[in-house]
Formats: sequence, structure tokens, C-alpha cells
Amino acid sequence: MQIYEYAKTSKLPLKTLKLIVKRGVIHETLTDDDLKVLVALENLWGCWDFLRPQISERSQEDRQRLIANVDFSKWERWAYTRMINVSQNEKIIMKKIVAELEYAFLIKLEPGQIKRVYQIRDKIYKEKKATKMEAHSVNKSLLGNEQMQKNKR
Repeated sequence: MQIYEYAKTSKLPLKTLKLIVKRGVIHETLTDDDLKVLVALENLWGCWDFLRPQISERSQEDRQRLIANVDFSKWERWAYTRMINVSQNEKIIMKKIVAELEYAFLIKLEPGQIKRVYQIRDKIYKEKKATKMEAHSVNKSLLGNEQMQKNKR
């Protein structure tokens, strides 16, 4: 049996099965041993007792980013990461991002996909603005506490 056939009846997504093949845990054409591994993995799949310790090893920022972007495709995650790493003072040049994306993934983005890149950029701007406002709020409250301390003296 091939992993493609197995994925039709399995809880495990084909993408996950391909990753397991790529890591050398199972073969593209499944053997009896591979099937035993997959049955065991299916029994654990989605179990909170196994997910929680894995997720807790990550920083809070990484966990939030994972949840916020869980539905992103591979190229969307690339675009998100590329744009989120642009410094605060630097402007995101969309034509450049689209060109880099097309070059990196050897694809020609369709108008709907380009629109998606713009939506990702807007999401990043909102996230950065929220972070900036949160930092400003914290600074303001700290300054307020210092002022209160001075007034008590």
C-alpha cells in the first residue's frame, strides 16, 4: 500500500505522512512494520497529553504565532516570516516580496494569491501596531508608577 492510499482512510494528513517518509521513519510503499508505526501514531494523534509538553517547550511568542498562522500554506508561512522580520523602520515593498516568493518557490502567483500576500502584510501591520501600543501602554504605566512614588515623597 502507498501512503496516498493510506491517507484516504487515516486521521493522519498526507502532508504529515510525506514528512514521516522524508525523515526516514516509514517508506513510501508501506511495509507491515510501517503500518504498525502508523497505527501507534494514529492512537496518539491529537492527544493533549502529548501535544501540551511539545508546545510548552516553545516560547509564548512562538506559540501565539503558531496558532495565529496554523492555516497558512508553506509559501504563506514564508511570506509571513519574511515580512515579520522586516525592521520597524523599514517599509515592506510588496513587489519585492512577491518577486522573492515566486523565485524561492518557482511559481507564478495568480491575482488571488497576490491578494493573499497583501492580506498577510495587513495582518503583520496590525500585529506590529498592537505590540507597539502594548509596549507604549506598559511604559506609560511604569512612568505613572514612578510619578506616584515621587508624589509620595
